[in-house]
Amino acid sequence: MEQQLRFLPNPDLPEVFIQHSSGQFINAPTWYHNFSYRDETDAINSREDLLNPGFFEVDFKKDSMFLLGVCMQEGPDLNLAEQFQEEKEKRLNYKSPSKNKDEIIGYFFRQVANFKKQVFNNTEAFVTDLIDKEFNLTLFCMISSRLIQSGIKKNVADEYYKCLQSIFAGRNLDEILMGVHPYIKVDAASPFFLTFFLYYYHLWFNQGSALRDSFKIITEMIDLIRKDKLQYYRIKRNKLLERIYKKSDQYPKDSYEMFFPIRQNFVLNVFWYNMLAMARHLSELNDLRLRRVKRWPKKIKHRFYNQYFKPFSMFRNSNFDSFKFILHPAIIYAVSLPHPILNEKDSQFLVKVLISQFLTKGGIKFPVQGARNETVHFVSPLLLGEYLNAWQLLMKEKDFLVQFFNNIRKEIQNHLYKGIIGYIPNIFIAGNEQEKWVRSASGVATAEILYFLYKLDEIHQSK
Repeated sequence: MEQQLRFLPNPDLPEVFIQHSSGQFINAPTWYHNFSYRDETDAINSREDLLNPGFFEVDFKKDSMFLLGVCMQEGPDLNLAEQFQEEKEKRLNYKSPSKNKDEIIGYFFRQVANFKKQVFNNTEAFVTDLIDKEFNLTLFCMISSRLIQSGIKKNVADEYYKCLQSIFAGRNLDEILMGVHPYIKVDAASPFFLTFFLYYYHLWFNQGSALRDSFKIITEMIDLIRKDKLQYYRIKRNKLLERIYKKSDQYPKDSYEMFFPIRQNFVLNVFWYNMLAMARHLSELNDLRLRRVKRWPKKIKHRFYNQYFKPFSMFRNSNFDSFKFILHPAIIYAVSLPHPILNEKDSQFLVKVLISQFLTKGGIKFPVQGARNETVHFVSPLLLGEYLNAWQLLMKEKDFLVQFFNNIRKEIQNHLYKGIIGYIPNIFIAGNEQEKWVRSASGVATAEILYFLYKLDEIHQSK
């Protein structure tokens, strides 16, 4: 049996549980003061004190091996030698292009499950990363939706739905969405991604009595938005949404907002349109009454085109490079969500522009503002599923892109050998300013890759 120890690096951080295969741990804490980070551009954060809690004393002999197992929560004793050999064989097998695709997808299913933690009130839910204690409603719905779209079984999807039920039980929905609850993190995108999850869940699995409860949640959120009860946006006379900008908007954006830039009214109204269209669709499935806003999607679609897309479409004959300063990769949602807000011709034009600007051999290229206010880019796996879905819907005749997506698959499998073993980070390629992202395992990114691989296999099987 391996020996065990536990270490609390900081009262605000998770406890670390360590198992070692041999030797003994010598408790000899040592402080290293004024440690300098060479790649850190911020002078304030470039120095800090580091603590070494101690060291291992091991008697090494020829061909001997020393194994460490580190995790963020206490668990059963591990056979480290068996665990090491199993993971080694698994990763060697993934290097082979002839590896069974179903097994790779199954591997990612198991990896995503590791992001499910007990967060509060004995509720298990997906968290942002492997050490996060905070429940983020938007990210939970993003991960759960991707798993539903990737073919999970009904009993698993039911667990995610019950998790949301337990979170909302006994709490006012408006207070949750306003961020009043201390253990539930929300943002401007939360009402929309919550709607998307409920829509996928009932469309795939459950159109019975539970649909009425979900429909009530969705219509209540629509009423909160319609009556300007949420602090994020306001409804205009033409039924389109407009972000309300506050002093807090000058602060650094939440890490995930770069992937769904809800501060942009274009993306915001794509989400708003889909929320309304999904509510209407669900009402038709179970003969539910949708008051006031039943005809809004048609009006919004027309007004959205005139306000946001028509000026853009006037430059159809321009070189695609002329659009790079006004676009964001997340605009793909306009055509990839279940209810496209543009007609087929306009959607095809938009997809061509977005693919030319943001699809790379390593993933999706995202623009961010650098430390000196310049635009820098990083490559991320997020939104890959949306781009693949858009291609399948609108550009299937472009066969060369299938090979392009296959090459991305190979790049992704290579990333299994980097960073935290077996997980996908939010960012694959980045400059020094985003370097911290490269080593951070992400439940959202891992679920996105799972959906991307599942969707790509569906496309190959249909041919």
